[in-house]
Amino acid sequence: MYVNKNISSVKCVLSSSQAKQHMALLCLGEIGRRKDLSNHVQIENIVIESFQSPFEEIKSAASYALGNIAVGNLSKYLPFILDQIDNQQKKQYLLLHSLKEVDFYLNFGCKMHSSSNCCLKLARTKKLSGNRATIC
Repeated sequence: MYVNKNISSVKCVLSSSQAKQHMALLCLGEIGRRKDLSNHVQIENIVIESFQSPFEEIKSAASYALGNIAVGNLSKYLPFILDQIDNQQKKQYLLLHSLKEVDFYLNFGCKMHSSSNCCLKLARTKKLSGNRATIC
């Protein structure tokens, strides 16, 4: 329920304040890093729409959110981010920041949690995304 409320806050750009949208994106990123949000249909597209905001804080929060949502389900969202980097030249800078969030987690978060599960996720993701990008 809390995730749906934040998604609604992100979608309602016109009716929500900048601060509310900013906080909603940051919350989605934090939740997404810890929990797979793939059951929320098109969440990646909803977040990426915030890249169009005239406010840099919103764009930055959206980039952060997308990267952290990807951490929650690497096999679904990492190929999406890589595809967007290839196809969206105007959004490439923000997408690279999203990829940086994934890289940060894989390099530091996995070690902090000492989880071999994280390394298995990465191995599966590399197979899915082919040789287009190396995260580590």
